[in-house]
Amino acid sequence: PIPCVPWQSQTSGQIAEGLCIGCGICVRKCPMDAITIINLPKNLDSQTSHRFGPNSFKLHRLPLPRPGQVLGLVGTNGIGKSTALKVLGGKVKPNLGMFDNPPDWEDILKYYRGNELQNYFTKVFEGFWCCPIS
Repeated sequence: PIPCVPWQSQTSGQIAEGLCIGCGICVRKCPMDAITIINLPKNLDSQTSHRFGPNSFKLHRLPLPRPGQVLGLVGTNGIGKSTALKVLGGKVKPNLGMFDNPPDWEDILKYYRGNELQNYFTKVFEGFWCCPIS
């Protein structure tokens, strides 16, 4: 059998996400107590807007800012509020979950085709629209 947590070295491992079924055995068996599973929202199989790396945070879906309206994001720490705002503000280019081979802007606009975010990201890409985010 293929282990769900192949060890990179004596002191680190990486969860094989495709094999993980969320059983929690890895938490009990990890010799270094390096794995912790926290209660996160349900992982979606699609609609990933951004991801920083393997076994890391995934941002699913994005809110749509509208001219003349206030957009508020509320949620617990680590849920993706700041990342969503950075993506929408053009400070972080959405990689659609492909952190190892990020798409170019043309592919990003194709991904959002037929969605109001396509027009929004077109304006961000062309520099016509940028949300002030500090």
